[in-house]
Amino acid sequence: NLRAFGMYGNPHIKVLQGWFKDTLHAAPISSIAFLRLDGDIFTSTMDAITALYDKVVPNGYIYVDDYGSFKGCKDAIDSFRSSRNIRELMTPIDEHTGGHFEAVWWRKTS
Repeated sequence: NLRAFGMYGNPHIKVLQGWFKDTLHAAPISSIAFLRLDGDIFTSTMDAITALYDKVVPNGYIYVDDYGSFKGCKDAIDSFRSSRNIRELMTPIDEHTGGHFEAVWWRKTS
């Protein structure tokens, strides 16, 4: 996909090979303005949010794909938010499917 969109070799993109649990904690990332998670299942979603959430800057955004579609993803996000006392409102992404949504987002206030 990087080649298809002309982004292969872009110095601002670094591909990390491996499992989230093995790569994200040590990833060379200092700050994140927009964190997009697409882990589908509990373990990968929890690994990613745990490793990266503290790098999201104040007023940055967290977008979670599959929150409304995969129970494991929803459970991981709900558990993480509860354990960290995160109270920012989550907004579902309207997909014009009669009330069903897959993704949610929230803005990190602090």
